[in-house]
Amino acid sequence: MHISKGATCFNLEELPVKHWAMSMAQKHVLVVDHSKFGKVRPARMGDLKRFDIVVSDCCPEDEYVKYAQTQRIKLMY
Repeated sequence: MHISKGATCFNLEELPVKHWAMSMAQKHVLVVDHSKFGKVRPARMGDLKRFDIVVSDCCPEDEYVKYAQTQRIKLMY
């Protein structure tokens, strides 16, 4: 999860399913643990602004909190 690079993951094979699920969903929820903030992986799911809610195990750094407020993304931790 990276502010400018978006939500990413390792598994390129799962990416079409994740894109399909996002296209069908009414709400988009991204669940990440604290170690994922600032990381960029090969498979890109999309911009963070596409998500309605981000759930994590702890409060992210201030830059993520500010970004979420600006984009009206609900943070849950």
